[in-house]
Amino acid sequence: SSSAPSVQIPGKPHTIAAITGGATGEIDVSFQRPRVPWHLIPCSGTVATPNDCPTEVGGSVASSDGGSAITEYVIEYSEESDFSGYDQGQIVTTSLTVTLQNLTPGRTYYIRVAARNQNGLGSFCAFQDASCLTAINAVTAVART
Repeated sequence: SSSAPSVQIPGKPHTIAAITGGATGEIDVSFQRPRVPWHLIPCSGTVATPNDCPTEVGGSVASSDGGSAITEYVIEYSEESDFSGYDQGQIVTTSLTVTLQNLTPGRTYYIRVAARNQNGLGSFCAFQDASCLTAINAVTAVART
């Protein structure tokens, strides 16, 4: 009998960038797949510079993905830093880049990203740092006027 590690939710996406988009009401968002597992302890390296996780024993995906393939990313945007407010929304994608559209021109939006696998949605990351382990500043961008 084999004992494979249990499947967990994925870690947080990281290195999120958001810039004013090319057309009116747009913001371009990019990010990287999770590098640190959901429990926030790097597989190797340091908290400041974690290394990518290896694949799970007997598996084919990195432990930072939760032990099963990431099926999609959820990008949320809001005019409020706590993601309340009226001018907000969500996009689900399989891509590491997305263009938010139909935003209010000239308004600043807060943006955060989470990954989903078969076990559920991981935690959101709303920071620019390379591992989402230290809170430097929330990612914001202004919608193109």
